Amino acid sequence: MTTRISLRQWLSFLILLEKRKHEAYTREENGDTTTNFVKKKKAAQLEYIETAVSVALLLVQALIVSTSSPAARHIVIDNFTVLIDDAGDARIRLVTLEENPGTENLQRIVKSVTQLEFTSSITDVSSTHANARQQESDDILLREVGKLLHQLFCRGIKPPIVTITNVSSRSVCSLDEGGAVEDHQDDSIRVAQKMLRKASISIRVAQKMLRKASIYSLDEHLLSYGVPKNLCRLITDLIRCEGVNEETKFRSIEGVAEELMQLISKPDVFVHDSEAAGSTGNLSFGSTLYGRRNEASSFLRAATLVSLDTMEMHSKQFILVEGLPGA
Repeated sequence: MTTRISLRQWLSFLILLEKRKHEAYTREENGDTTTNFVKKKKAAQLEYIETAVSVALLLVQALIVSTSSPAARHIVIDNFTVLIDDAGDARIRLVTLEENPGTENLQRIVKSVTQLEFTSSITDVSSTHANARQQESDDILLREVGKLLHQLFCRGIKPPIVTITNVSSRSVCSLDEGGAVEDHQDDSIRVAQKMLRKASISIRVAQKMLRKASIYSLDEHLLSYGVPKNLCRLITDLIRCEGVNEETKFRSIEGVAEELMQLISKPDVFVHDSEAAGSTGNLSFGSTLYGRRNEASSFLRAATLVSLDTMEMHSKQFILVEGLPGA
């Protein structure tokens, strides 16, 4: 027997379960060492991530089944239904109707997901439109998948999207050439064209800076929610798929499923970041650094941002540490 709930509701249960565990660890903190307390919170965070990865794979598989329809290009979290194996226990169905289920019931609901179903909210899309500009349509689908995965891993929060005014340098440089132009106006037109060319260069620079700011903001946002480095790279590659290196670019939804299956198959390698042990990449503080946990975390975060930087958007990081000499 299966119980059906919305993906949004299931996600709220997963968030609540993590919150309950953090609250329990906080109550125990007085009788525990700081190191053990941090390890427990990290373990709860990793449990959240591992559960979200498994559901992310089910989400992508549901889309693979549904993408024969052009409407599957228009996806939001409310288009998905979660199927939970209730083992014939009617109480599980009643629990899902509660606003504040018990921790044990939450654990069972969160861990018993067997499948996701996708139901499109768009019904009238012509086949002509579906067949036109196929690559652009695929990029849109991949970008929407990236946004959904961001919501899963960032506790329901949508990605920070920086938009730019829809003005292109080409449109700025264009002049109305209709009608005759008198000779004495030639100089004025040349001056105007020169000014517009400068403006177009400024717009291109602004677009590049804004794109860098958007990518940096997205990476920072993911790391602030404890999303492991490999998942950060997966999500950012999907959301900014048009600007990704051709060698790492996803070309189909099936490629995303393969990536998620690889993450699930070796969680110790791809999901459990080495930051938990006080190191990332070639940067290591060992296990004997005392009283500088926040500063070490700042260094590790900066190092992770640099390691995520496949497009040289934030390849340099500058960190200042306050304190007395020798402290």
